[in-house]
Amino acid sequence: MNIRRAVFLDANDIYQVETESFSTSWSYNSVKADLVNPIAYYWVATIGSKIVGYAGLWKILDEAEVTNIAVLPNFRNKKIGRSLVDTMINYCTETNINYISLEVRESNKIAINIYKSFGFIIKNIRKNYYTNPRENALIMGQQPLIKL
Repeated sequence: MNIRRAVFLDANDIYQVETESFSTSWSYNSVKADLVNPIAYYWVATIGSKIVGYAGLWKILDEAEVTNIAVLPNFRNKKIGRSLVDTMINYCTETNINYISLEVRESNKIAINIYKSFGFIIKNIRKNYYTNPRENALIMGQQPLIKL
């Protein structure tokens, strides 16, 4: 497995991972727009030439908000998601980001445990944030990443 920065030409494959991973996915146009958004940073996980996962964040001043992390169903439980999170955190550390936040479905125990292993803690709950099915979102954050 290899992880590299995503490029605009990855949009189709990222969209495929997105639609196979989430019951309510971003639109294809949203994926394309984010790949050229100057505050957005995306990485893809590949096996051979196949994109099997991706992760993205928005960098706003010295903070980052994770937009999505997804791995194709047939490639889960192979530490790909963990590697993508690690890559994002390393990027944030190298670029002086001092706070990362994300939202995760309350039922997504695997993702929650991965985030907790990287030092994220639950900061708040957004009631009924997700649809299809309706579910709460846990707001998680990791702070500080740099010495202030």
